[in-house]
Amino acid sequence: MIPNDEGSLQIGEAAGTGGQHTQGTINFWTLFRLILVLGLSVAAIYGIVYGLKKLARPAEARDPYLRVLGTTHLGSNRFVHIVAVGTKAWLIGSSDGSVQPIAEITDKELLDAMFLDESKKLSESGKSGKDFASILRRFIPNQKTPETTIDLNAERLRKQRERLRGL
Repeated sequence: MIPNDEGSLQIGEAAGTGGQHTQGTINFWTLFRLILVLGLSVAAIYGIVYGLKKLARPAEARDPYLRVLGTTHLGSNRFVHIVAVGTKAWLIGSSDGSVQPIAEITDKELLDAMFLDESKKLSESGKSGKDFASILRRFIPNQKTPETTIDLNAERLRKQRERLRGL
């Protein structure tokens, strides 16, 4: 048997490579990953800026006397609005350059139906409540009222008391 010579052992690199690495070359997949990561980064930054702009927008101050009951888009920046002041309402046309009154709405039943629909929309969207509890109720579905919570706690305590009497 011939003993192994330490000089003939190759550690770390395979024989015949000569220590040359091809780290400087860029192939298709490296370029594809670079473009993909860059695109995702731009999209994330755009999303963050859009979200911050949305949050920074001041809350729309609602005037209880002046209300827009309905709006319809007619095309090319032209709209028709129904605007109410108190118990009267008008049909108004608007475009980029002007706002023109079209007609006064005098049908009492139609106005009552519009006012009812507006109040339903406000109550469903939660805009009618301005306190913290009403805002919180929009985000927490099926929230129990404090009375219900007290009743449930009392029932739970009653059951525990009965269980402890049985011991």
